[in-house]
Amino acid sequence: MTAVNQDSLPHSLEIISAQQTPPMQGIQPPIFAGATTADLIGGLASNQSDTFAFTASAPGRFWMMCGVPGHAAGGMWDWFVVSPTATKPSVAYGP
Repeated sequence: MTAVNQDSLPHSLEIISAQQTPPMQGIQPPIFAGATTADLIGGLASNQSDTFAFTASAPGRFWMMCGVPGHAAGGMWDWFVVSPTATKPSVAYGP
């Protein structure tokens, strides 16, 4: 997966187990080994990118969130769904 920060503020990416409320900053370890950008708390600078690889080894609904302090709590997270019937990665929009 490649994360590209196209914002002027720093951002990061981590996949974690679903929570009751978003954490105030990134947590370690991610739900899948390697499922995080390199500088989780500090984030990627504007126009910087990071590529990371992981195996989604269990089906379920997880959170894909920004680990920079305050960002996930401010709404910078989305669902990351691992389907046992999927044959290739896809992106779906909507509820």
